Amino acid sequence: MADPSPSLPSLTALICFPGAAYTQKCALDAAKKVLQPKGWTVVDGCKSAGGSDPTAYDTLVSAPKGASAEHALYFTDYDLLPFEQLLGSKHQQCSSYVIRKALIRKHHLAHSIHAHSLKIGPQAIPTHLPLTPRTWFFELQFADDLDELLMDELYDLRDSMQAQEDETQEAQWFILKPGMADRGNGIRLFRDEDGLRSILEELEGGSEEDASEAGSGDEAGGGMLGQLRHFVIQEYIRRPLLLAPRNVDATERSERSDEAAPSRKFHIRAYVLCTGGLQVYLWDDMLALFAPLAYRDPTSKGDAASEEPDPRIHLTNTCLHADGQPSADGRPAEENVYLLENLVGCTATDGKSQASTGSFFTPTQYERIKSLTAQTIGRTFEAAARAGSIHWQTWPNAWEIFGVDLLVGWDPEACSPGDEALRVWLLEVNAQPDFAQSGARLSSTIESLFRRSIEVAVLPFFEQTKEGHERSEPRVGTSQNGMTLCLDAELSRAW
Repeated sequence: MADPSPSLPSLTALICFPGAAYTQKCALDAAKKVLQPKGWTVVDGCKSAGGSDPTAYDTLVSAPKGASAEHALYFTDYDLLPFEQLLGSKHQQCSSYVIRKALIRKHHLAHSIHAHSLKIGPQAIPTHLPLTPRTWFFELQFADDLDELLMDELYDLRDSMQAQEDETQEAQWFILKPGMADRGNGIRLFRDEDGLRSILEELEGGSEEDASEAGSGDEAGGGMLGQLRHFVIQEYIRRPLLLAPRNVDATERSERSDEAAPSRKFHIRAYVLCTGGLQVYLWDDMLALFAPLAYRDPTSKGDAASEEPDPRIHLTNTCLHADGQPSADGRPAEENVYLLENLVGCTATDGKSQASTGSFFTPTQYERIKSLTAQTIGRTFEAAARAGSIHWQTWPNAWEIFGVDLLVGWDPEACSPGDEALRVWLLEVNAQPDFAQSGARLSSTIESLFRRSIEVAVLPFFEQTKEGHERSEPRVGTSQNGMTLCLDAELSRAW
């Protein structure tokens, strides 16, 4: 390892995630395993701060007058990072970028992807690899403004909804998402203009407290609608890949019973490491987060055309139990969370026809999903970094782990389901994702993620001044020790 900088006579790493015991334990264990053998001092910020006193955290994290007492690495909650101290520092590093709205705000991300696609041109976009479902983003403060919006910015959405009146056309649903909400708050399904208008009028009558709970800090008028203000609408994927998880523990897979398990909708939670300015890595152990109830197509006869489909069937990030109530801690039940790789061998179903796709989820399908996920992540983060650079500042001394949600489904133009017809769609990107969603059963996966992230992002940063030091960089698309390089682009040269 390189000799410590003169301004940092000893290298110390501060680990501090107050209120997130699961994350704190995994991060602390990972830092001790990787950094302590290299001569680092690892500081348990939560223990040093003495419990829940917020002023103690402020005192601990703030830089003292003497440079010798500064920490070399801040692996902490975003709100505890001393960004003013870290700006321009070549000898200190932090675990979050200071600004990354281009990624984590749904409307900013949609705008960045759209702007980047216009810049590179349609000839550069693979037809078999769409980044997102068809998407519209807009700003709306009062429900009465919807008519004008549909005549102007959302005219093609209006045309798509009006096509629902033609009985020869396949029914299509849409999803409305508040741009700044999280945990599935405010996500609603609709199929026509009346349904959309009803949702917006309901939001307009909502309270400011409701808007605050949905994750918005905007203080405009218009009730809850005015508070949320920024929205994204996406087409509902008609043929999601459904799986029927049973007992998928690797040690007991051969002992599974033949009892039929219900097919459920799921989305992939992929953990993505971004370093400096900019390399992007996919952690190969992807999670599958399931809806609590068996899947039913929203256009099935079980749902009246005027009714909004049951969200427990179609939304996989609401953390709802089957009884419709959220869990006490807001996290999904463990029977709704699996490693995607461990689902190989489970029954696979076409979400539209409910017909078997060949009985089982195959290793070939898993590898194709992993490859498509890496490509989708690479293109997404490049679009945000290039077209949304104002809203994502890629500091060279910063790194961050994002939680990226993606949906797997069948190409609607394919004649029949098959490995080559699988697609992966981007849903959203989350900063400081809730790692505890993995549950106790998969805690070792999160610790391994943190350990590998420190090896990839932290150690090279502090070794870069060593004379003759050379790094073996993987090629884009290749996996090395559990991480696949998705993007390698030097975008930040400010230093």
